[in-house]
Amino acid sequence: MEVGIHLPQVGQIASRDAVLDLAREAEDSGLSSVWVSDHVVFPSVESSRYPYSADGKFPVEYSTPFIEMVVLLAMVAGGTESVKLGTSVLVMPLRNTLLTTKQLGSLAFLAPSRLIIAVGTGWLKEEFELLDADFAHRGQLLDEQVQALRGLLGESDFGFSGKRLGFPALKMEPRPTEVPPIWIGGTSPPAIRRAGRLGDAWHAIAVRDTAQLVQLMNDVRAHATKAGRSPEGVGFTVRIGARAERDYLEKLRSRLAELSNIGCCHVVIDPVYTASREAAVFCRGLGEFVQDLEQPQHD
Repeated sequence: MEVGIHLPQVGQIASRDAVLDLAREAEDSGLSSVWVSDHVVFPSVESSRYPYSADGKFPVEYSTPFIEMVVLLAMVAGGTESVKLGTSVLVMPLRNTLLTTKQLGSLAFLAPSRLIIAVGTGWLKEEFELLDADFAHRGQLLDEQVQALRGLLGESDFGFSGKRLGFPALKMEPRPTEVPPIWIGGTSPPAIRRAGRLGDAWHAIAVRDTAQLVQLMNDVRAHATKAGRSPEGVGFTVRIGARAERDYLEKLRSRLAELSNIGCCHVVIDPVYTASREAAVFCRGLGEFVQDLEQPQHD
């Protein structure tokens, strides 16, 4: 099981040095990947319910600094050598399909075999309205965007005709040597169906109950079978929250072991950061901890 860490992209800690320092620390510590999230703008007044918290509140204030994800990953790609670069998640229906594909394809070309694209539909209606994007049909659009993304990055001439997206055959060069894996994020019934039909992996977010995770993954695989795909070919990945404190690592031990036992192939740790030094210590400890988990056990 691979383990990655979310970068300090949000809040007063978010800066060039903080992000690069932690990305390099993650790489040096043996973690598999570093991750960023996606918001472009926030409304001045909070109104939409956040689906991943009990009280419906987004975990940070809307006025908090939030660095744009593709720009941030490009910087990290240039400042590291091998650590994988992931989006958790890219809200693709907010964005122009061709421009976003060009950005991701260029990043994958410049950082070969390092990009992982986890996508989702998003939840903040006001953000869609501010960007003149279609909130009501975002799920249908994402289905078509995933297909278009694969085609554009995998074929020299590709056109697409769908209900929500269409363009004539075109060229988009340079293309990466391989199409990055595309994970489908979310836990709603449409997201589960989408993961089974279209995803290289399902990316679970904020699901704390192990039995629920197992059931949802079984549902994903059932939808894969229904779509004529191999259910074993759809990976199982999870993002979990944490506190960026070394003492908190012990609390992660049993959770990571549990996730490994139920077949999870990649875990993204999403810490709450308050200081750069604290983040580095946590990352270093997490790397040591993961290496210990990977050691063969002897009686």
